[in-house]
Amino acid sequence: MNLNRWRIRRDAFFGTVKESHSNHRILAGTEATEHLYGPVEVYEFLDDSFPEFDVSVRSTVFKEFKKRLREVKPSVKPSGGPSEKAMYASIVDALNYICENAVKNEPLPLQFHVSANERKQESKGGYRIAPDIAILPSSSTDTYWARSLGFIEVKATENEDPFRRYRPDLKNTPTMNQTEVDSWNQLQEYAVVSFRAAPRCFLFAVGVFGNIARLFRWDRSSMLVSGPIRYKTDPTPLIEFLVGFASHARSGIDESVRMPITGPAERKLVKEKYQEAFTSRLLPKYEPLHKGYNDLVVDSTFIDIPRPEPTEGVADRFVTIGPPLFCANSIFGRGTRVWLAWKLCGDGEEAGFVVVKDYWRDRERWTEGNIYRAIYGASGRAFGVARLYHDYDVAADPRDQVHVASGWMVNEKLGEAVFKDLVHHRCVLLSVGIPLWRFKSTRQLVHAIRDALEGHLNMCKNGVLHRDISVNNILISADPGAENEAVGFLIDPELAFADGMKDKDGELHNLTGTYQFTAVDRFENTDVDHESWHDIESFFWVLVYVVLRHTLCQMVLSGATYKGYQCVPGIFTDVPGDRQLFATAKVQTLEVERNAPLTRCIQKFASLVASHYRAPDVRERYAADELNLLTHDRVLALFDEALNADGWPAEEEDGPVPFTILETHTVRSKRSIAENIRNAVAENSKQRKQNSTASKRTLVNAFGLRERHPPRRSKRIHIEDAKDPEPAPADVKGKGRAPESADEDEIKPSKRRTRAGLSRVKSEPKAKNAGKAASTRITRSKASSKCRKAAASTGDHRTRSGRRY
Repeated sequence: MNLNRWRIRRDAFFGTVKESHSNHRILAGTEATEHLYGPVEVYEFLDDSFPEFDVSVRSTVFKEFKKRLREVKPSVKPSGGPSEKAMYASIVDALNYICENAVKNEPLPLQFHVSANERKQESKGGYRIAPDIAILPSSSTDTYWARSLGFIEVKATENEDPFRRYRPDLKNTPTMNQTEVDSWNQLQEYAVVSFRAAPRCFLFAVGVFGNIARLFRWDRSSMLVSGPIRYKTDPTPLIEFLVGFASHARSGIDESVRMPITGPAERKLVKEKYQEAFTSRLLPKYEPLHKGYNDLVVDSTFIDIPRPEPTEGVADRFVTIGPPLFCANSIFGRGTRVWLAWKLCGDGEEAGFVVVKDYWRDRERWTEGNIYRAIYGASGRAFGVARLYHDYDVAADPRDQVHVASGWMVNEKLGEAVFKDLVHHRCVLLSVGIPLWRFKSTRQLVHAIRDALEGHLNMCKNGVLHRDISVNNILISADPGAENEAVGFLIDPELAFADGMKDKDGELHNLTGTYQFTAVDRFENTDVDHESWHDIESFFWVLVYVVLRHTLCQMVLSGATYKGYQCVPGIFTDVPGDRQLFATAKVQTLEVERNAPLTRCIQKFASLVASHYRAPDVRERYAADELNLLTHDRVLALFDEALNADGWPAEEEDGPVPFTILETHTVRSKRSIAENIRNAVAENSKQRKQNSTASKRTLVNAFGLRERHPPRRSKRIHIEDAKDPEPAPADVKGKGRAPESADEDEIKPSKRRTRAGLSRVKSEPKAKNAGKAASTRITRSKASSKCRKAAASTGDHRTRSGRRY
């Protein structure tokens, strides 16, 4: 059974159990181990992260930068141990200096802000955390670190570097100790919160561990880690990183959904439409994403969406109403964000609410729009299924470096598909729905699920299996008239299988969906393919889940009576047998207060589910027509019987009950995180070496090379000083080892091979340099040096197109 498209949700009980801060951090670290690539040689990291550029840095600036970096030293705690707090100011001073002066007369548009003590809390289940330094746009007045361009985490010593003991030439990759795992988890948690706080295509961070630094990059498919940088000895990689970071794709922030609303008419419109949506139960009560920092209009944005018809360069403008309705907790995978939006129309055009879904799709699968079209068939729509307006890839170029995740690139290096090849995609729906847990009455809840099940039947008739039925993928119709009188409908068929897709056997064998609602049989019988009854069973778990959490109900367990919400963690666990036990036995003790039709509906539905899970010796007692009873017709008839029954509570007395979050649950140990990282690094290194041998390419993991193997130097840096040239470092026992002392100035340039040749730096004729400051040129090139004709004056920065930075 292939699990490539299925994973346990980070919140193990789907929001039922409150996650402690320590668990949140450990879960972030655990997930990142599954997507780690590296550590890789630092210049490979820079090549993979930024397009080429060419910058000259004056040697006086370079020397001053090194001098300031040497001031980065920890202080001593009263207890006697080192403290990184004294390092903050020196790091900020040095980085602000190089950003001001690296490119003559054109400062890099960055500023660095110490954020260690500014621990703002996210309003929705967030935590009071902050990295040590936030990297902000130079013009920004918003200092909240999670909305920054990137961050820097500082540790006093190299012992806190997660990868300090990893070397590619070691036969056995060592396992991290607890201190190293703590640093790893901390970095991953900051990245998770950063992706939640702002729409991002990718994110960079710098880790400073005593006298070394390390670069980190996250996107939706993988996490890339660089080798160590001895920044006090050779800060060249830091300069290259800062120039690339400042000039490439706004440092990963998705500008297509970061367009502020400033006009008074648009601001008024947002407030009016929010009130309309709130009254209609489309939106919850507004809470700012970050307390004290945002308001409704600030949390809203413009989104330009190309029209469905092929009209070159023409787009419709929508305005989102407040923050996302849904935002994925995880960095990796689809990274879904969903907004309620209003179309801004000209005279004579019809406006209205739409739902905008932003996510990263698997390139190898059909787009969500194509799946919707397969569901509709010739009729152009299907009862009980959402209506599509348009879907599109955000980037037209299949190898775009911003809106295409790095999975394809890393897979090429490894020689096999290890990471997902993800493309940034948007899907816009005309159908607007209300979450199931905001039902007006339990009868409306049952009716919505019933009509969504009929929608599922219509899908199956056209050869489509949804395979991800969950509480978030069934909605109550905000306007049943627009949905052909359907009270509820299905959304999110992106994981569906449709006739005509390639690899039918593999697709149907894959385990997909949200595990709390996935049919138990898919876990117990790993050889079975996904069938329609598996989806029908998922409808049962959705109904049970909402009823237990949001109605006044109770169950009797081991002779004691428990409220419904208290039973959720014991049923919706990561052990599928717990759900099976509920469906086959415990459900008979469930009672919804003053609601006999709903109680009977759930128990009868459970008996249909249980017919698939009879023990072998019990199955012999049943006739063939008494087993495997989950069909659309039977369940639809069951729902119709319940809806037509007497005894439903009055609507005004039957609304949802607020759910009470329970205590925290346990998570995986830090030891397992360390083992996962060790395995990931070892496997990456092994695959890189194998692919290198096969392709005759050198893919060196230069992390922590031993002294007898000197780190490669780049000819991106070239120091010229006609008056008093800086001496090269003396060889150590003839081995040319680079100096390790942070107090040594000398740098010995050496050639670094790029993917297509050697990067070359041209020296200006001495006559032209007479009386001028020396120059350090940093070049970024992925082309052969034979193709490079760059000749920039001192202090110039030019791109390949000749445009000044």
